[in-house]
Amino acid sequence: TLVAAIQLRQRQAALSAKPAAKAVSGTIQGTGYTGVTNTNRGLCSYLASKGGIVIVTNSLFQLDRVLSTIQGHHTSIAGLDEYTWFRQRYEKGNPDETAFFLLTDATIRRWCGARWRIGASRRVQAAAALSELQARRMANDPGSDSAPRWLGMVDTVAGAPQSDIYGNLSFLTPISELALDQVTKEEAQAYAGFRERYQSRWRNFFDPVGGTIHTSGNKLSMDITVLPLIEGSEYNEMLAFTGEQQFSVDAADPGSKSLLHFILAIDMKTRQMRQLGTFAARTAPRVGANGLGWIGKWVSVQLEDGPFWKDLANHSRKGEGDAEDFVEDNFHRIPVLTRVDVRNPFKMTAFLAAFRAFLDQTSPGMLAWENHTHLEQTYVRVGLTEKTRRAMKKDTFRNFALYYHVAPTRLTLSLREDLIKKTLDPQPQPAGSAKDDESGDGIQNPPKWQGKSVGLRLTDGALPHMRNLFQDNMTSAQQWRSWNNLHILNEWRRNLGVADALGYHEQHWHTRLTCPGGGQYQWNEEFRTYESTVFGHPARPKNPDILMTSPLANLQEIGLGITFEEDGLRARTEILRKPQPD
Repeated sequence: TLVAAIQLRQRQAALSAKPAAKAVSGTIQGTGYTGVTNTNRGLCSYLASKGGIVIVTNSLFQLDRVLSTIQGHHTSIAGLDEYTWFRQRYEKGNPDETAFFLLTDATIRRWCGARWRIGASRRVQAAAALSELQARRMANDPGSDSAPRWLGMVDTVAGAPQSDIYGNLSFLTPISELALDQVTKEEAQAYAGFRERYQSRWRNFFDPVGGTIHTSGNKLSMDITVLPLIEGSEYNEMLAFTGEQQFSVDAADPGSKSLLHFILAIDMKTRQMRQLGTFAARTAPRVGANGLGWIGKWVSVQLEDGPFWKDLANHSRKGEGDAEDFVEDNFHRIPVLTRVDVRNPFKMTAFLAAFRAFLDQTSPGMLAWENHTHLEQTYVRVGLTEKTRRAMKKDTFRNFALYYHVAPTRLTLSLREDLIKKTLDPQPQPAGSAKDDESGDGIQNPPKWQGKSVGLRLTDGALPHMRNLFQDNMTSAQQWRSWNNLHILNEWRRNLGVADALGYHEQHWHTRLTCPGGGQYQWNEEFRTYESTVFGHPARPKNPDILMTSPLANLQEIGLGITFEEDGLRARTEILRKPQPD
């Protein structure tokens, strides 16, 4: 039934193909195939079935390779140790799996090999040369018939130049079908340079990459494993702090409604953290060689909602000065909350006492330490003394204060007193999220971190502030990208009299021009120009709310997480959108 349905679809496609398509058939590896194709391979589809497997491909070389693998002449991906390892982590039949993907070591080696890299380079050069020929022919240039010899025989097919080696702009010959037995001296030197740069970042092996994608209702999630990491990985900066330490999935209240919530595992055994501990010990020598030895498994930072963000956006929009200057002048207003997991409360208390003594000794009379109480719980305010504040006059930093609360298992710090008080208020039991109740049984689980080494959550409350801060820049950038397409569309319409400039451009250049804002291009007779339905045109621009037309428009929450393990990492992403009304 499936084969018959695909054959019907192939015949339907052949009826409207330009140039005209023809039916083809043959035998590869003892298996018969059928298909349809035309001279420029704009339509190219081959169909075969073997052992209950239906194969559809646009390349006979690929069909030969698949059939050869089915017959056991080549090792299949399912027969590799990598596949077995990843399929143990991502078990078949898991209801949370919509798709499974795997890039094997051999795949990545092939992509980095000489045949693939040089073949890809030749295809890019061929596309550029064919584009130049196409432009000359459209302009009736006398030199439109002269093509570089390395393109081979160049004919005109369906009104476009076509190389017997590299194909055409509609369908460039796949790398696997190119004859690459010999290379030029320049190509060999270029690849050698690439190989040296590439290998300088690796430790004698490549990264197999595997994972799953899950889509369900308003939820999209991805789980990727990379094992192992390259030696020069940018993740090494994180590893300098996280080491082998991991936090629990419910550490630091991941279900909070903060605009942004970030958590990082802390391993006091790493070189970086030992150096920081030694430096801290110099300010508190009585706590031992490692002044930060009291820190537990993690540190988290939360950005909360508040008028600071709106004032920052207004400052930037009015052009009253650099945003960095505003942040510096209003540093004390930033609604940020930092929490530190405590492993040893006695060492933490000793460190805070020693650090306070150190500050009082180095800056006598400048700082005031005040104990405050909220709901019978004590927190400390560290600010400038009245004498110091008077001396600073109108300096905004005179309002700076740091608040902290000490608990046996946690140290909480903030620049805002109201945030410290909020953490001392009785916390309700963490309510679950509707996203976790997909079974319909009414049982809802609280949100959890996606990783155990690094975690990040962004909630929908951040969108209005993102819009206020970045709306103008985002709109301007996408507007100019959209308008850049208007020039060539106007040329086709004004100079060549083409009514459907978009279709004409796609027909000759095999590229569909699209508006980055999701709008459509249409002709404006009054201004004699094409315009975007979203951004307008330079003479009459439109200023839409980009975030409201983007995929972020209905965002409810984004969760990102990384777990470092066995010299590799596991990265998880979860995107939840707001339910749409029926």
